[in-house]
Amino acid sequence: MFEDIGYYDERFDACEDVEFNYRVHLSGRQSFTSLKLAVYYYPRENLRRLFHQMKRYGIGRMRLARKHPGSLSPGTLIPALFTAGLIALPLLSLASRWFAYAFLLFYGLYFLMIFLSSATIAGRHGLHFLPKLLRIYPMIHLGLGWGFLSELVRTLLGQGPDLSPAGDQTRAPTTS
Repeated sequence: MFEDIGYYDERFDACEDVEFNYRVHLSGRQSFTSLKLAVYYYPRENLRRLFHQMKRYGIGRMRLARKHPGSLSPGTLIPALFTAGLIALPLLSLASRWFAYAFLLFYGLYFLMIFLSSATIAGRHGLHFLPKLLRIYPMIHLGLGWGFLSELVRTLLGQGPDLSPAGDQTRAPTTS
């Protein structure tokens, strides 16, 4: 398979596995994960580190979209739009009350959904989780959005990494 679709793209700091799996999908193959595998996840120590982890993931998603535009999905764009709205809507509300109402409605609904989701989980696993979850979810969404938007700006300014096919090192070197 590696000879057909190449290796992991080392130009990705994060999301390289998603990019590889996307190429597997494009080749018509399917992935299989054994239920016998054990996967361990170590949560970040604090919200700042969680934000930086999610920011890296957001950067990776933007690079994936640059390399494979067909991979772009609403799920990738929603955190970026959420983050952009946090910046743009308050500024636009200076020009029109409509934007202020849109800001209050949109982010009011967002925080209501976060609260309901967090309360549901805390109700099942312990109410002491509620304050933590109310901080974790926005940090995940802001980190993903900020990473995606910052990489988009770097790309528009010509400062992003070269993701052109000429710079792609996912193929094994050929020997003559």
